Amino acid sequence: MKVLRVGIIGAGAIAQKFVDAAAGVDGYILEWVSASREDTAAAFAKRNGIPRYTGNTEELLAQELDFVYIATPNHLHFEFAGKAMRSGKHVLCEKPLTVFASETEKLIAVSRQTGRFLAEGLWTRLLPFYDNLRRLLEEKRIGEVHAITADYFFTAVFDPATRLFSPEMGGGALLDIGIYEIVLSGMVLGLDPVSVSSTCHRGRSGVDEITCFTLRYESGALANCICSITTSAPQRAVIMGTKGRIEIEDFGRAEHGRLFLYGENQDSRAADNKRAGTRLSIPTGGGTCGLHFPHRINGFEYQLEAIRDAIFAGKTECGLLNHADTLKVHRIIDAVRAQWQ
Repeated sequence: MKVLRVGIIGAGAIAQKFVDAAAGVDGYILEWVSASREDTAAAFAKRNGIPRYTGNTEELLAQELDFVYIATPNHLHFEFAGKAMRSGKHVLCEKPLTVFASETEKLIAVSRQTGRFLAEGLWTRLLPFYDNLRRLLEEKRIGEVHAITADYFFTAVFDPATRLFSPEMGGGALLDIGIYEIVLSGMVLGLDPVSVSSTCHRGRSGVDEITCFTLRYESGALANCICSITTSAPQRAVIMGTKGRIEIEDFGRAEHGRLFLYGENQDSRAADNKRAGTRLSIPTGGGTCGLHFPHRINGFEYQLEAIRDAIFAGKTECGLLNHADTLKVHRIIDAVRAQWQ
């Protein structure tokens, strides 16, 4: 089998996930790693059996490598991805691909000009859970989707020098985790909302620590999303349709969920709502079942397989990680930010 000689730019926790997945996927040979500090790169290389390391990314980009994985702070993605493709290397860059949609557009142009593969590391799109979710939606198992809610929260230790809390590094909740909510909404309702509304709370360092946004679609459906890097809560998404709903536990990893069907009996029992002077219809019948699609390794393996196959087929993009959708995601991010005071 053909192989890709790989260089890794960045030696943090996300890069480790890439390495762990690559160990179980054919077609990748890890040859180099670079980091901002040589001792960090050396420790990462030793831990993972990577033969060469450097504290100078330019040195890595000068090597005869086929493929580069970029896992640096956000503000460096545009520069390193462009240089990698111009030096003849295929690129997988962690999300967000860039900080601004205009930069994403430029990188896509570089991919086309150089004939090098380019993908943003939105690995959740290729998870088995979402493959099955798409099937359930295509089959109209929950009817017409009217709404999505998605909540993504975690608490990070505040440090203005770190990427999450640094405006200069492209920090904040939207770029780090809100992007997953946009991708989920896109999988269900598409990436062409007719309007975007948003608000955020900026913390001490100036980044959005809590962001709330709503995407409205031509069908009337709404996706309501909230994310925070300073608040701990369950990471949960619910897709609500006319015939049922799908609840997804920890939707950023998406291994488990539940399908609720309201049943075909639409002669529902009614409950009086005297206060409003209306009657509330509550569907009866139906049922529920668990949705369980655990990862084979850690979830990164599915994007690595799809990217490998696309590169060996001579493509510069691949199906669920295509350039058009990537650009649409980043234009929505721009639209969300445009409304912040």
